[in-house]
Amino acid sequence: MYCLAENSVTENPSFQWFQNDVLLKTTNSETYSWQAPPSAGVYQLQCKLSENGDTVISHPIYVTIVEKLIATPLISDINFSRNMPFDLNSVISANAILNTTEVQYIWNSAAGTLTNHLTALPTWNLPGSQGIFSISLTVNNSAGTSTFTKPV
Repeated sequence: MYCLAENSVTENPSFQWFQNDVLLKTTNSETYSWQAPPSAGVYQLQCKLSENGDTVISHPIYVTIVEKLIATPLISDINFSRNMPFDLNSVISANAILNTTEVQYIWNSAAGTLTNHLTALPTWNLPGSQGIFSISLTVNNSAGTSTFTKPV
């Protein structure tokens, strides 16, 4: 943290560093290395500057500490239980290559039938006609959303 003393008239003003209104440390330095607590929560940080009997308190800053950072999902590919080309009316499983497993799944295809479309491993019953079809996956979590479409 940094607390600037503009127009200081002494060489050694006193800085007091607070977390949630509890004094952490008193220094003669305008910088302080604050270490995040081990518990998740919102923490208020402030600096109190004293010099020649005058005291100024900084505006509070709020820092949110989380237990675990959740990655924004990113789909890099969709794999299948068999190699392409697929037979007409074949049944295949699909799975995605993701950067995180903490997601909700929504699989879609305009052709054929999907079962277990809200899981990591859906089953796709392919159509009985030839053509180029596609399967799409949208995944999301509290950090964001990613969509990937693969033609087959």
